[in-house]
Amino acid sequence: MPQQIRGHVLSPHPDGGLFFQRDSGLAWDALGLLTSSTGTGSGQELLVPGLVDAHVHLPQLRVRGRFQEKLLPWLRNHIWPEEQRFAERSYRAEVTREFREGLLAAGSTSAMVYGSPEGSSAYAVLEDLSPVRAKGGDILMDRNGPAALLREAG
Repeated sequence: MPQQIRGHVLSPHPDGGLFFQRDSGLAWDALGLLTSSTGTGSGQELLVPGLVDAHVHLPQLRVRGRFQEKLLPWLRNHIWPEEQRFAERSYRAEVTREFREGLLAAGSTSAMVYGSPEGSSAYAVLEDLSPVRAKGGDILMDRNGPAALLREAG
């Protein structure tokens, strides 16, 4: 069954410029695909396309904002321990759920997301974030880090 919302529609044109339609509405199907834009309706909401987060490291969600003066102490004390915890399926699922809910609450519907060096973290990025459209995968670290996070290149 289609769902719909009424308001003022503002959207960029693919070739530049903006589309604006006052007192309009949008309808979408069960998959979240837009089925129609109507010229009738009223509502005070401004309807805009979903936002895109262009670069985010999913395992770092719970340690964001932790600053240290130098890169290596920051990696050692905050990032690498969190990336090691990300190998635990239940922990990864919990962080992924928090991240997905935070993105959607902020209006972001797409993201370029990086996981941890641990290979199965790509599942959190590519499958567990639905309905957010995510691209990305795991990352590679083959030296200068904790043994648990290192992988051979190639």
